[in-house]
Amino acid sequence: LWSRSTSPLLSRLRTTMTVENHWKQLKHHYLHIMHRPRLDHTLFVICTKAVPVYMARAPALQDSYRIGRARQLTAYQITFKTA
Repeated sequence: LWSRSTSPLLSRLRTTMTVENHWKQLKHHYLHIMHRPRLDHTLFVICTKAVPVYMARAPALQDSYRIGRARQLTAYQITFKTA
């Protein structure tokens, strides 16, 4: 799977890792009993089981967007880094 983010802040590799993790979690949590599920059943499971869980978790994740990432460099740090 290859995917590209609409945001220039996310690289293609990071977006691909996110999509691969999404499918891995979907298969592990919701489709683990089926070897090769049909497309209509997979979409049904995504719409009825996976999406409501993601929608319930989304508000909690919005406020913590930058947690775990470094702060943006100050003007002094940028000047020092380029010198």
